[in-house]
Amino acid sequence: MSRAVSRRVLFLDLDEIDWVEAADDDVEIHAGGKSYLHREAMQSLEARSYRERFQNLG
Repeated sequence: MSRAVSRRVLFLDLDEIDWVEAADDDVEIHAGGKSYLHREAMQSLEARSYRERFQNLG
């Protein structure tokens, strides 16, 4: 997964991601004690192939 951070792109391995939560119309990705806002709806993210790697606790 990639995400623009201050005009840079940050690449995270799926194994680095601790959890993901909805943040209004975006998602907040928590990894290694930091959080990153990703401009994508949770529903869209869940529809991707990452689904089998994450567990929905809601």
